[in-house]
Amino acid sequence: MREISPSPEPAEAAILQRTARGAALMVGWRMVNRGLGLISTLILVRLLTPDDFGLMSLAAAVTATLNSASTLGIYNQIIRSRTVTRESYDTGFTLSVLRGLLIGAMVFAIAGPAASWFDDPRVRPILQIIAVIPIMEGMYSIGLVEYRRKLMLEKDFIHLSATRLFQIVTTITAAFILRDYTALMIGLTASRLFALILSYLMHPYRPRLSLRAWREFLSVSFWAWLVSVANIVRERADTFVIGRLLGVESVGLYAVAEEIATLAITELVSPLANACMPGFAALLRSSDPGAAAAALRRISAIVILVAAPAGFGLSLVAQPLVTAGLGARWLEAAPLIAVMGVAFVPSGLGLIGYALMTAQAAFVQLFIIVALTGAARVAGLLTVGSRYGLLGIAAVAGTVVAVEQTVLTWVAARRVRLAVSTVLRVAWRPLFAACAMAVLLWSLDLGWTAAPPATTTKALAMLAVAVPLGAAIFAAVLALCWWFSGRPRGAETDLFELMQRSLGAVLRRLGLRRVGGVAS
Repeated sequence: MREISPSPEPAEAAILQRTARGAALMVGWRMVNRGLGLISTLILVRLLTPDDFGLMSLAAAVTATLNSASTLGIYNQIIRSRTVTRESYDTGFTLSVLRGLLIGAMVFAIAGPAASWFDDPRVRPILQIIAVIPIMEGMYSIGLVEYRRKLMLEKDFIHLSATRLFQIVTTITAAFILRDYTALMIGLTASRLFALILSYLMHPYRPRLSLRAWREFLSVSFWAWLVSVANIVRERADTFVIGRLLGVESVGLYAVAEEIATLAITELVSPLANACMPGFAALLRSSDPGAAAAALRRISAIVILVAAPAGFGLSLVAQPLVTAGLGARWLEAAPLIAVMGVAFVPSGLGLIGYALMTAQAAFVQLFIIVALTGAARVAGLLTVGSRYGLLGIAAVAGTVVAVEQTVLTWVAARRVRLAVSTVLRVAWRPLFAACAMAVLLWSLDLGWTAAPPATTTKALAMLAVAVPLGAAIFAAVLALCWWFSGRPRGAETDLFELMQRSLGAVLRRLGLRRVGGVAS
């Protein structure tokens, strides 16, 4: 059985290189994974109903609430620590197992009251079955955390991606056979069992039950727990309010709309932020006090370059996208996508700021920000929910998210002494280009249309024109802004160099080489 021993910290340049490589791999894997997931969603919405999705969203919300409410920040504490021992890993594993057992028991116990709250008896058996999920997740091999600490992030994401792929195949197969919400439940539980087995196949470390290093975790666990509670109240408020006021079907509509509207955030920025957290932690352990600020500036520039056009773009083509991809019974989701697509753009920068503050263990500030905005979100949802329906809820949620993520970005920048004006300088060009794209597509009646296309064929035709035209407008305006700004080194040049390196890596893997600029 392999022991985990401390390893020397790499130099700052090596940390940035490993973080960039890990982030690129995670985003690449996530894009492939999400492509398959989108295909899965398009298949499942044809086989299942909004009611089926709504039921599983409610059950998942209850489970996630209890799961997040008991988060102790175990893995992140190991990643942040300057030195770790065998006792650190064993204690972390033991705490994870105990936490998983506690959550599983709570999910099982709350199944009856939850079914009564949502006035749907089907919620009870679903919760009683998926109560096993947190138990399995608590038993994952903690050896995988070593990969994150050492910035071997490709290992960690292979585990996540393989689990997701297994879930997609299992869920679709079950949906073809069963044609109801039980297919979603089977895919979810089976994938967690697969992930548990895979975690021990991927790392040779075999943990023991021990609590010898409990003081190491206690120092930050309380505030990490409070932040988790505040996060889950903020994130699940929409689901609980909609389920209570508007019913299960509305939950399904809102869940699918939010998933589509935030595709760029969840599938590109979120894995990047996950990769950055251990990278920030390593930089903060280094001897260069300005390394973290420089990394935050560069990463923020790339993030807004991706998030701005994607968020505005999804918002603009919401009507034809829903018509072509989801079908007529999901048309009520289109205005929700239009609202949330734009409102969630600042989430890209906020997630990176959140990752930096987590690496610094700045949990007091995180709790204050999340708790205040979460309270505002709940109050707003309860106020507008019964009067303005799903569109009012989407508007309130989007507004609060935009404010919260902007504040997170500002606080994170100040913590590493990065001027706010610097953040604005790296953000204005992508934002201006995205706004220009929106105005031109809207003026051509290719975006934010008043009514959905009459047929799927017309919707596809609109997308075939709007998407490439929008991309061309964004790229042209961005290039002009960059040129007239004096062609500064920033996100545009970083992205171009990344594309060059990626193309070179692909050519090398294909056995091709470049001769005189031509692949041969």
